[in-house]
Amino acid sequence: MGAPRRDLRAYFSLAYLFLGFIPLLYPGSTWLNWAGSLVAAGVFASVYLRAFPARSRALMGYILLMALLGLLTLPFNSWLTGTFIISAAGRAAELEPIFLARRMIACLLLVCTGAAFFTAPNWWGRIITLLLWVFFCILAWLTGLYMVERQRYARRLEQAREENQRLAVIAERERIARDLHDVLGHTLSLIVLKAELARKLSEKAPDRAAREMAEVERVAREALAQVREVVRGYRGGLADELKQAKVALESAGIQVQMPDALPALPPAYEGGLALVLREAVTNVIRHSGASRVQIRLEALPDGVRLSVEDNGRGLGAGAEGNGILGMQQRVGALGGTLLFEEGPGTRLHVVLPPVERRDRVVA
Repeated sequence: MGAPRRDLRAYFSLAYLFLGFIPLLYPGSTWLNWAGSLVAAGVFASVYLRAFPARSRALMGYILLMALLGLLTLPFNSWLTGTFIISAAGRAAELEPIFLARRMIACLLLVCTGAAFFTAPNWWGRIITLLLWVFFCILAWLTGLYMVERQRYARRLEQAREENQRLAVIAERERIARDLHDVLGHTLSLIVLKAELARKLSEKAPDRAAREMAEVERVAREALAQVREVVRGYRGGLADELKQAKVALESAGIQVQMPDALPALPPAYEGGLALVLREAVTNVIRHSGASRVQIRLEALPDGVRLSVEDNGRGLGAGAEGNGILGMQQRVGALGGTLLFEEGPGTRLHVVLPPVERRDRVVA
């Protein structure tokens, strides 16, 4: 999607060419002035559009060609001369490394200085033209530098995000391997040993073999329970989800307030609330435009209440498309209710039944 935006910006930039035709509207302009200006503008537009995706030496060549076109229009339209050179200065900001961009803008300023002395019949007119050209060249160059730096920063940010995701995947794989080794390594070895012993004793001491097989069953059940605990850990608890939510919100420039301590919750509640919190935070970041968010989790007499409040623009017409249906299904599966309040901002409230009645909850 980057290329279309760049092309659109290039076409919008060509709108400044109309400035070069202003002097042709005054009396004294001939058809030669018009013809030369139109041809020069057409050639310049082609060069300028080609310069947008160009880099390195190709971009430098296009910039010098734009400056040359400006000098060629000097005899019949000095306004186009200034427009071409100023546009070239704006493109010079994308030259890399930065010292090359500085040398190019210095070269264009020298071109402006030389060309300005052929634009007016008196010194005052020449000096005013020179000052205007120099000012707008520097302004265009600085504006270009700002846009280029924003693009570079966005690229660096995206690269850092991809690298963090890659490292997170590697770390998670290592954790899974480590946890599974710790959980299953010793247990499976014990099961193998007892199964071998039971096989050897099956004919000589059936009673002892039966006890060994019962021990194998007990160890296997313990291993299964440990694996379930490990898997539950991978799904993430509410405390971990709160930490991740804080990092995500602060990375998006949103101030966040959240509880320092969490009430004791059954696993079904904790896992469900973690998923709802993740969806709510995602909606705040993507759709709310908020600058401040408050997250509260309370164990009340009427149940457990999770609240997410922001100062953004509210739900709007696309509320159902923001994951609300999925949150309602998750909360409904826990026997709770999901409420929204608007104005100003959005307030999400999740109310679950009291913990004492959690055996009635369908997890």
